[in-house]
Amino acid sequence: MIRIGLVAIAFSIIIGCRQKPLDTRGNIVMNEPGWPLMFELNQGESQVLKIKNRSWRFRLDTIVYQFQPDFRNKPTEIYYQAFAHVSINGNSHNIMMKPYQLPQQKEGLKVLLEMTKEWANFGNTDTLGRMTRDARFAVVLEEDSWGPAELRFPIQNYRWRSSAYQNTWFSLVPTSKTVYFHKGDDFGAIPDTFEVIAPFKGKVTTSPYPHGDGKSNSLIIENDLGFKVRFGHMNIKYILPQIQEGLEVVPGSELGRTGSTWNGRRSQYADPHLHTAIYYKNMRLNTYAYWTEAYLRDYPEPVLPQAGGYYFTIPGRPLELDGSGTIVKDNGKSASPSWLLTNGEKINAWKVQEAYQKPGFYAEEFIVKTDNGRIFKDIAQVRVFDPDSLSQVGFSGWIHHFPVRDIKPGDQVVFWLRDWLGKPMVVNFGDTQKWEHFAEETSHVYTEEGVYTVTAVPTDTTSATIKTIVYVGQPDL
Repeated sequence: MIRIGLVAIAFSIIIGCRQKPLDTRGNIVMNEPGWPLMFELNQGESQVLKIKNRSWRFRLDTIVYQFQPDFRNKPTEIYYQAFAHVSINGNSHNIMMKPYQLPQQKEGLKVLLEMTKEWANFGNTDTLGRMTRDARFAVVLEEDSWGPAELRFPIQNYRWRSSAYQNTWFSLVPTSKTVYFHKGDDFGAIPDTFEVIAPFKGKVTTSPYPHGDGKSNSLIIENDLGFKVRFGHMNIKYILPQIQEGLEVVPGSELGRTGSTWNGRRSQYADPHLHTAIYYKNMRLNTYAYWTEAYLRDYPEPVLPQAGGYYFTIPGRPLELDGSGTIVKDNGKSASPSWLLTNGEKINAWKVQEAYQKPGFYAEEFIVKTDNGRIFKDIAQVRVFDPDSLSQVGFSGWIHHFPVRDIKPGDQVVFWLRDWLGKPMVVNFGDTQKWEHFAEETSHVYTEEGVYTVTAVPTDTTSATIKTIVYVGQPDL
């Protein structure tokens, strides 16, 4: 792997537009108190937005797409991100859509490009709710929260990016054998460990209790405005007996535990996680911004590192590793970023351009340091396909641990490691130079405070690395 200069990272398609008259018929698709205003526009079309006695004229001009390779299916170039070129009150702006993208502040608004019709019609994306126009946007006032201010993060005692397995809104799912963009947020966790709670006040409308639903044990809560949250994969043994249809819940009500149920049984060997989805009536919503703001209210960490999740490329093709989605509560004035790469390079930047020279599965470490010496880390997972065989890299995996918060020196930390081919692995827990064989479950005791990078690699010649981060004795503030 070598570092190279800035180059174009993907092909782009620019769709032209014609200026169209203002059309307000059916553009607004969601307008409920306390939630974002959501609307759809064709290219060249405008909409007057009215929020709390203020108004904006919002026009969609063009949409630009960037692509990434995926050799599990044809076509091999699939969507990675979209840019909507818009005009707000006559001023031009670019609004981005990609995995882990938060709303952008523009003209006194927070603006999110929820989805484009072209992307939504690609692959297995039929449950979004029918789009009638080219793009769907959501907005709130710059000073308002994204969704209700009482919205809770759905997992108790969780830690941001504490699992090497996580998926978000329209991230390409690495475990699927076909092109599948994720519709919601997955939070990796050792099964039956973390408490799952109700994020808002509502009524249980679907419950798998007491015998399970034969699928993923869907649990759905709906409020009076028609908003629903759906949880998936909890094991029936750990769903509370009272969580049955008709039960009224409030924010923070305990529902059960994270689990591993799929196809009616504990079968998530490769990726145990809590699946979360938010709907307005029959329309799916981008969950990432809701859960991020809820997490910031529930947990006090000053930095939420975000290395970008999963990346896909081929040998020699430039790839941009992007940590700019990191949240720093003082607007970044006290944080400095760096990347520690698997080739040994350390690069001080939010974004890094890389080219990998051979197929494999790479775990790239992203580090954010505050001016008072606090360290926060995340891992970018890079899958480099072999274009000659047109097949996916034959290796991937994750590490989970428990607990993930309030770990003190001397505490026992339980680790689960899975690779998807059952290869023998060795692990280094980050506190010594020692490598040891890793069974499916093991435990480790850290004797000193610190932020530790746990690294696992196969014992054969497979080019692969799995990493996760453990915080020991670190204060939340």
